Amino acid sequence: MVIENIRLALQSFISNKMRTLLSVLGIVIGVASVIAVTSLGNSATQSIQRQIAATGLESLTVIPRGFDRNFESNFTVELADSILANVDGIEHAVAMNGSNVNIRAGSNTWSGSANAVFPEYADVFDYQVAEGGFISEEMNESADMTLVLGSEVVEDLFPDGGAIGSYVRVFANNSSRSFKVVGIMETRTAGFGQSFDSAVYLPYNTYAQRYSGSNIVGSYALSTAEGADVLAIADELESFLTIRLGEDSFRVMSPATIAEAASSVTETLN
Repeated sequence: MVIENIRLALQSFISNKMRTLLSVLGIVIGVASVIAVTSLGNSATQSIQRQIAATGLESLTVIPRGFDRNFESNFTVELADSILANVDGIEHAVAMNGSNVNIRAGSNTWSGSANAVFPEYADVFDYQVAEGGFISEEMNESADMTLVLGSEVVEDLFPDGGAIGSYVRVFANNSSRSFKVVGIMETRTAGFGQSFDSAVYLPYNTYAQRYSGSNIVGSYALSTAEGADVLAIADELESFLTIRLGEDSFRVMSPATIAEAASSVTETLN
């Protein structure tokens, strides 16, 4: 019986070649489409996760929201120390500030972001020095006129080399000052709100004392201990800051949170 059915099926295929061809073609295209779409979805998920992971899934950023009368007293350098002391799993917590500047080195010029940071900034983002050194504790304590260049900046200002030890002119906030270049950073994937290569770095106290004239903090960069649950730490951090500062006065952002949301979206699409 089975053999007879197979024989009749083969005869039907042979006598209806076009219909058979179209049926087979439809099956092949259908299966191939499902495989292709699934593969694209998986590739998209992996690509997003790789890009976000490259910025450092262990990092967290706290950004002040609003400028009420308590803003200056709430968002201080000391808040970073308080976070470090009260939130378990936080390994580094540093205040950051900065503004856009224009820099001139001889006949070469560059415009972009100047980040006022503490020495621990490099540890938070695992940011490595290519030549010279990064901002030191001594430089920050004495508010030295020193500058560290991102890898793209040094190409614009010193295309022929010789940046370390050279002096550049920094124009910002209607003033002009001379800075000594003490370091060049390695190329680094753009991070969560951080464009590393196209930025320069100066001691936090230098910026506060010589440019802004204020201790108000623009944001906080934090890193968690290796292997820690970043999402759980972010929740604990939000609870601590809510008690300390009040609701809706800050935002906590994390690449881990973005990665989790991106994975959820691509899984739903799949």
